[in-house]
Amino acid sequence: MASYRRNEGIVQRGGKISAHNLAVGRGASIHDDKPAGDIDLRRLATELAVLRGQLKAQATEPEHDVAVGAVAAAERAAKQGNASSALGHLKEAGSWALGVATKVGVPVAVAALKQALGV
Repeated sequence: MASYRRNEGIVQRGGKISAHNLAVGRGASIHDDKPAGDIDLRRLATELAVLRGQLKAQATEPEHDVAVGAVAAAERAAKQGNASSALGHLKEAGSWALGVATKVGVPVAVAALKQALGV
């Protein structure tokens, strides 16, 4: 008989546990079929591609390269329809990515970055 530590393998989304946002067990995950909140994932993916190009052009520090990779991962997740994963990667991209996104004029990416960063 397997023994489990308390809360091991529980994934929840949105701060509340319900049948619609809870997965339990080893390797548990939640995949979204629709955007989180009002995020248009198709448009987000398009804007993240633009942002990624701008970030690559402006990257001068190792932390910038990490942000470029995080935006690329978020773009891929958005293309796959996985909003929670996209937001998780955007959180890793950080405030530098948000600043560049604001200057570039990609409003859906800016909104997603703000949501991910809790701004």
